[in-house]
Amino acid sequence: MADNVTLNTGSGGDTIAADDIGGVKHQLVKVEFGVADSATPVSSSNPLPVVQTGTPALPTGAATESTLGGVLTQTDFDTKVGSLTETAPTTDTASSGLNGRLQRIAQRITSLIALLPTALGSGGGLKVDGSGTALPVSAASLPLPSGAATETTLGSVLTQTDFDTKTGSLTETAPSTDTASSGLNGRLQRIAQRITSLITALGSPFQAGGALGAGSAIIGKVGIDQTTPGTTNGISLTSMVLTSATLQNAVSATGNGSTLTVSGYDTVVFQVSGTFTATVTFEASADSGTTWTSLSTVQVGTALIGNTATAAGVFRGSCSGFTTVRARVTWTSGTSVTVIANVVPDATHAFASNANMMIGGTTVDGNSGSKSAQTVRVVLATDQPQLTNKLLVTPDANSAVNCAQMAGTATSVGVGSSDNGTQRIVPANANGKTLLSAGGSASTSGNNTLVAAGTNKLKVYAFTLSTTSTTSVTCIFQSGASGTELWRVVLQAPTSVSTGANLVVQPPAWLFATASATLLNLNLSAAQTVHWSVSYFDEA
Repeated sequence: MADNVTLNTGSGGDTIAADDIGGVKHQLVKVEFGVADSATPVSSSNPLPVVQTGTPALPTGAATESTLGGVLTQTDFDTKVGSLTETAPTTDTASSGLNGRLQRIAQRITSLIALLPTALGSGGGLKVDGSGTALPVSAASLPLPSGAATETTLGSVLTQTDFDTKTGSLTETAPSTDTASSGLNGRLQRIAQRITSLITALGSPFQAGGALGAGSAIIGKVGIDQTTPGTTNGISLTSMVLTSATLQNAVSATGNGSTLTVSGYDTVVFQVSGTFTATVTFEASADSGTTWTSLSTVQVGTALIGNTATAAGVFRGSCSGFTTVRARVTWTSGTSVTVIANVVPDATHAFASNANMMIGGTTVDGNSGSKSAQTVRVVLATDQPQLTNKLLVTPDANSAVNCAQMAGTATSVGVGSSDNGTQRIVPANANGKTLLSAGGSASTSGNNTLVAAGTNKLKVYAFTLSTTSTTSVTCIFQSGASGTELWRVVLQAPTSVSTGANLVVQPPAWLFATASATLLNLNLSAAQTVHWSVSYFDEA
């Protein structure tokens, strides 16, 4: 049936719009709005006003203030990335945004390029095929590698937390190694540091103009610079090699540790560090580690002599004649202990003995009895200026020699008789001092009298202490019983080994002295047998 309806069909009435649905007419009505006595048809330009009377629910998955809290803000992004005019940091590790950091890297690469030899290529580029000609590389398009990201796979949003973690803060510290965990900022600092180190390493051999210095054209060999080809320049030895090894590396248990070969070396220095309650015993071997004996050392900065250390410090000893040293740890408690050893070679080992010496670029003649162009002229010093250009030597090697005169009198050469020419000889005796010695064994905890009081001060110029006790014992030389401390030595021997300490100076020098008319006492911290000897003289 027709949709519309005609009113008053007999007299031609109006037609009303309708929609016939299953024989039922549904009138079609246009929506209007407005106040009384007005009507505005609803259209795209006049939409129907609607007043919300409640809080509608957000669509599923819509963002909220809470979920948007982790999104990177523009201000935070600008701070971390840096402005377009950001200034590069003055050092590799100074605080900076990414823009300034990349400027710093560009500056360092520019400096590196400036140091490379200009002969690498006519256009300043690196040679690839050896011809120096640039090699063209082009491609119309490149396929994505397998598994490469696309717009679809990159649809996830980067959060501020994730960005900060991966990029790193402005003050992030560079990692200590190339592979250590780090953000981009710290990683770029590490790269800048390595480039700086490379520039430092390249700066010395490369000279102005990008060329290597004369005499060093062969890479991989070391030669002597020759100002004039074919000539030989003298070589001066200015330093000796220092050898170092870690004998105990942050250990916290009893053990022998590593050893250090000291053959041909004169002095060994042990550096003990850490927080610990333990005993470090310094030992040396003359048979490459088969047999060990205690090594006497002096603690640097003190006058203490011993072969052990119970606290951090630096200890120096002589390793001349030994092949190996070690620092044995007897652990009690604490965090850890580290012992590093350095050895310095004996000066006599620093020079070759199988070649003639050179002076001023000329080899010295090693022959005797003849004169050549290589003979060294020697000028003998004299305190008589009037002998200039004169060297008076008499008599000849095979001629008779007259006896010398003393105060105008010829010396006597007779045997068993005395006359006016007999020479009087006064034996030297330490500048006229009477040198005395004493020795024995002490085993009492506390005071042990070594030398009774003299007329003046007892000045000790040499002493020796030794023990086989495996218990640590502190030996203190004192002026008088329980008196003023003069010298301290700590002794502790390994099982079945004797240990000790000794020191001597040449009189009239002396190591320590008692007060006037006061006995020399040895105070022991424990009742352990200590063998002793002292050399001294009584002087005001």
